[in-house]
Amino acid sequence: MKIGIDASFLSPLTTGIDEFIIGFVEEFSKLYGDFIVFTNFPEILNINKKNIIKISSNQKFRFGRKGHFNRIKWNTFKLPNLLKVNKVDILIRPVPEGAIFLPSKSITVVHDLQPLLYPKHHKRMTFYFRYVVPWILYFSDYIICTSYATKKDLFNFYPLIRKKREHIKVIYQGINHKLYNLNVKEELAKKKYNLDKYILSVGHHLPRKNFDKLILAFHKIHKKIPHDLVIAGPADKRFTPIYKELARNLGIEKRVKFLNFVPKKLLPSLYKGADLFILISKREGFGRPPLEAMACGTPVIVSNTGSLPEVTKGASLKANPENIDDVAQKILTLLKNEKMKNNLIKKGLQIVKNYNFKNFAKEIIEIIDLLNIS
Repeated sequence: MKIGIDASFLSPLTTGIDEFIIGFVEEFSKLYGDFIVFTNFPEILNINKKNIIKISSNQKFRFGRKGHFNRIKWNTFKLPNLLKVNKVDILIRPVPEGAIFLPSKSITVVHDLQPLLYPKHHKRMTFYFRYVVPWILYFSDYIICTSYATKKDLFNFYPLIRKKREHIKVIYQGINHKLYNLNVKEELAKKKYNLDKYILSVGHHLPRKNFDKLILAFHKIHKKIPHDLVIAGPADKRFTPIYKELARNLGIEKRVKFLNFVPKKLLPSLYKGADLFILISKREGFGRPPLEAMACGTPVIVSNTGSLPEVTKGASLKANPENIDDVAQKILTLLKNEKMKNNLIKKGLQIVKNYNFKNFAKEIIEIIDLLNIS
């Protein structure tokens, strides 16, 4: 069986989806020989270049309205022809987009349904997720959800997909253990960003990440602790100024530091140097940052909603993301309780061993074998 992987979404930014595509493709290449990857950035992938077809030399498929349109146009109209020419038997789609009808069988991965959960903040994608994605999934031969929380959302938003429940499987993503581990040197990030003692949160500056409530919770306890609050992740011109203004109005602007996008080579060090990591998102489809923090030996607080309790299991402290007092109290509790802190670190290091891309790739190959038989 010849496998195709649509990596047109891949970009040099190495966001969560980029990390997923890179990790999966590189592990898949070690386990399966007959495959090709369609990408605009072959230099990012550490695989044999004979397995790569560069799809464009003059278009940026990922960014802005034009980029989104170009990518969807390409994988809707041009990719099917490439599948025919290259005699691909099964296409793996790391994100749910592209042609509804394909000349090959398909496996489609769903990470989350944020455009439907928060349509005001994903206006460009809401129409696509509402009217196109359900049919892409319906005509996929197998659907992969990266958490049970996402599977539940899938059934809630797309009742039609319930008919395919026997062809839907939850497979957890992996993390890059070569990058995120106990051997990381925390001094690199501390020196780069002039940090001492700090609490860390990582994510895009979108409302669902709940940074406003995190800032409010930090304000309640900032006089009781020596730590700064560090928020790392891509800024958003719509929302980042609001968070900065909130910190100013509360008089803690010098204690709340926004680092914007942090390069991949520095992110492990940033995790390692934090006294605790916190992510109180209203909703996540998977939630890689808490696992990356755990792998670096940092204790974690997460929301008690969405996928975060599911993926961090008993290795994190849970907080109500809508209750500022609860979040503040959980931060204080973890900072001051050394026994609890060490216990969570120990549990976290055990749990993250289960999150690796080799396992993900193996389970995909099992599904390929099933589709080969059917």
